[in-house]
Amino acid sequence: MRRRLRYLAPFLAFVAAGCAAVKPPVEPLKVLPPPLSLRAEASVEIDRTVPLIGRAVVLAQQPGSFRIEVLGPFGSAMALILSDGRTIYLLSGGKSKRYSREDPEVPYSFKPEEAVAFLTGNGPVASECGCEVSKDAYGRTSKVVKSENGTPVLTVTLAEYRAVDGVQVPFDIKIANKKETLRIKYTSVEVNPVLETGFFSAEGLP
Repeated sequence: MRRRLRYLAPFLAFVAAGCAAVKPPVEPLKVLPPPLSLRAEASVEIDRTVPLIGRAVVLAQQPGSFRIEVLGPFGSAMALILSDGRTIYLLSGGKSKRYSREDPEVPYSFKPEEAVAFLTGNGPVASECGCEVSKDAYGRTSKVVKSENGTPVLTVTLAEYRAVDGVQVPFDIKIANKKETLRIKYTSVEVNPVLETGFFSAEGLP
């Protein structure tokens, strides 16, 4: 019996080592759809000549309505950018300005529906925005580059995707143009809330 075990020992050791080396298959990530609307709290950094750092409230609703309100220490608005899908309103440094969706001077060089796509993780279609869209291994938008005459004018990176109530949301969004960089990091997210159209209206604003 001992002699038989002596001969079997190397074989059993080989089998055990082989079993230890074989790892169980990893199940692929289930890709969930992006939300149709979103309400989030976030930290915001705007890297420019005079940097701006604060907490923000972010609202977004497909196809092109969004509101990013950066709050001061006492809850007052330090900066605000919003759109109803047709016009874009910007308040920053005590100055306000309105842009049409086709205005070449629009902040960060995006159209309203592109901004909503970035905020919700529903990346724009390359053929529609005329930009280069990169996807991660799970098919989620990870980077968008818009160029003019071969020179990048807008670069957006979407990272730290998380599943929230059955949808995928990027929690780290960075939007950079030639002049400044806007970084939004969500701290809490509510997906598919009912948002009133008044949230996206610039009526009554300076």
